[in-house]
Amino acid sequence: MPVYIARRLAQFVPTFIGATLAVYALAFLVPGDPARALAGEQASDPAAVALIQQRYHLNESFFHQYMRYLTGLFHGTLGTTYSGQSVAQSLVHKAGVTITLAGFALLFEILVGVSIGVFAAVRDRTVGGNGAMLFTLVVLAIPIFVSCLVMQLVLTVRFHLFPTTFVAGNLTSYILPAIALGSISVAPIARLTRSATLASLQSDYVRSARAHGLSERRVIFHALRNSLIPTVTHLGYDFGMMLSGAVVVEGVFNLPGVGNALFQAITLKDGPTIVGIVTALVVAYLFINLVVDLIYGVLDPRIRAHGN
Repeated sequence: MPVYIARRLAQFVPTFIGATLAVYALAFLVPGDPARALAGEQASDPAAVALIQQRYHLNESFFHQYMRYLTGLFHGTLGTTYSGQSVAQSLVHKAGVTITLAGFALLFEILVGVSIGVFAAVRDRTVGGNGAMLFTLVVLAIPIFVSCLVMQLVLTVRFHLFPTTFVAGNLTSYILPAIALGSISVAPIARLTRSATLASLQSDYVRSARAHGLSERRVIFHALRNSLIPTVTHLGYDFGMMLSGAVVVEGVFNLPGVGNALFQAITLKDGPTIVGIVTALVVAYLFINLVVDLIYGVLDPRIRAHGN
């Protein structure tokens, strides 16, 4: 098991460097001069622009700026925004909002997607099973910003079932955004669970379990447990994507999370904030993938043995 974990950790280094390098290049090589934007009314004064460039090292080459950023990462800092604030400190409270939103969305995705997938597998080629899969496709076909606006208009403005704006400490503020964010992945999870469960239900050990008189519920449970690997793969991928893909949902529901902060940083062309947020998301995504790999070893010991 330690060798298995070490090999997964070794894969993080080139991925991390490649991702941060690409994002750093996109953030700092885009057209426009951040120094002139920060100078404001004094942008026409070359001395003021040069002072800002020197303060934020904008007059250095791209390579030197990137190496300076990596050095800061090794010292535990995500950089400083153009307003002088620490990127890490500004993300402390925002990260909690986004992680909570993604967690609720993942829970909704698991409960609904896996349940529909198992139901469709057990009721294969029936009206109920086909109808359940059709329902997931209809949900998937609705753009996320449309579902966000419709739910907000109907359930908050019209019927007042949920808060119209974000209220700190009120978990009901996360329900509608989580449903909107999690609904886009219900169909893939349901299809993966259905196909994997169908394959397991046709295996020899299931036929043997039924021949020995096990209840149908226990048979389905064992079949589901042995078919969860592709579903876990997608869930781990989805959680990482939810952390970075909550920009639209947080914007519509006015959630002060990382996605909203990233959108504002892109609008203001605040390079250090953009790179700092994306770096934090990359680290979170790599960590989630490590957790998924470890779950593989628990679900199927053959994977762990092969990794060793």
